[in-house]
Amino acid sequence: METKELLELEFEIKSTPNILYQRLTTSGGLSQWFADRVTEIGTVFTFYWDGEAQRARMVEDDEVDKVRFEWLGEEEGYFFEFEITEDDITGDIGLVVRDFVYADERDYTREIWETQIKQLKRGLGL
Repeated sequence: METKELLELEFEIKSTPNILYQRLTTSGGLSQWFADRVTEIGTVFTFYWDGEAQRARMVEDDEVDKVRFEWLGEEEGYFFEFEITEDDITGDIGLVVRDFVYADERDYTREIWETQIKQLKRGLGL
């Protein structure tokens, strides 16, 4: 069985960490850019794309700068994660996205994340 590998992408986001954090950790925030619709019950989020639903559990929430989700039904140890970073010198805000992908889907997944982050930026008025 083929294993997945970690894909890590970093984006500059001209926003405050608090506003960005809300877009990454709430169903309302995530539905503005990540999926067509998002619902949540406790720590389980249901993401809808083109009428199809996928569920993930929020397994880590640092309440300031990092949130991690694990897809339900996937092998243990695979996740997708958002981390808000701030440059100590410039104060620039960054968003690091970590996701596990199969090697032959790496470029396609990168393009999807880039498109999603463009939507996030548009929603933030950037």
